[in-house]
Parts: sequence; structure tokens; C-alpha cells
Amino acid sequence: GVSRTDGATWQTFDQRDGLPADAVTDVVAHGETVWAATAYGIARYDDRWQIVSDAAATELAVAPGGALWATNGREVFRVDAAATRATLPLPTAVRGLAATNDAVWLATPDGVLRYDGAWAVFTTDDGLPSGDVTAVAVAKDGRVWTATSGSAGEIEIVTFDAVSYTHLRAHETVLD
Repeated sequence: GVSRTDGATWQTFDQRDGLPADAVTDVVAHGETVWAATAYGIARYDDRWQIVSDAAATELAVAPGGALWATNGREVFRVDAAATRATLPLPTAVRGLAATNDAVWLATPDGVLRYDGAWAVFTTDDGLPSGDVTAVAVAKDGRVWTATSGSAGEIEIVTFDAVSYTHLRAHETVLD
């Protein structure tokens, strides 16, 4: 299920409240709207839970404009009337999902994947310090942040500004 708190008490929602299933794999929020992903579909909360897709999902991401993207590990899809779907360009595990207004980004052990109508794969050849990408996020300024496993087990943080990757030192990685 999904639980929320007002700081004093907890309220838990499950399938009886409108979720597609009790086992929830991801939760994201945009403004006052909350989405939950399950193996049996995706639900949106606007004062009550409502199923918006019966497609299985493991990860969700909301673009700044409110577009909802999901993945089931084999494809990414936009949750809307058009239901844009794209099969991953290579067999890999999806570790994270993030969205800008014009693209969805995936963290994988084989690099960063971007889908904006066509697939792009970013690897060490493109400036990533490691192809083993463990997380991806989008900042308010639109920069894409990725975490990679570095040498000696260290985590390296890099940003992508649509042109090139910038490696950040440990003291530079504080996010606003």
C-alpha cells in the first residue's frame, strides 16, 4: 500500500481504496497529485485513488510540466491518452527514471538512456566516468544528474547540460 502522514498520524491506502494492488513499487508526486506504480497498473491520488493505467510499472517519473512516465523494465511509456510506448534499445536493468519536459532518462548498468522520440545511449565514450549508472535525477534548472559507481567503489556524480557531462568533486555535490 501507500502511506502518508500529516506529522501526527499515518493513513495507509491499499487495494480497497482504489490502488491496482497492495504491493506498490514506486510513488511520485507533482504538486498535490500522487501516483503509485504496481505490477497491476498505475493509480493517481486526487482526494481519492483512481486507476489510470492497467500497465505494470516498476518506476515512475513526472516531468516538470506534469507528464507522467513509467517503466516496466522492458519499455518506457507515457501515461496519457496517446500512451506513447518505446521498447528499450538494449537488454538492461532500469535502476532509475527521471523526466524533463522533452525526454525521459533511465539509469542502467550500461549507461544512461534518453528517449525523446528516439533513443540515445550515453556511455564512457560520451563522458560518463563509468557506464554503471546507479541513479538519475533532473534538477529545477533542467540539468540531468547521474550517479555512477566509480573506481574503488566510490560514487561519482556528474551533470549533463544537453551538451556535455561535468564531473563533480565530493565537495561540489551539495544539491540546492
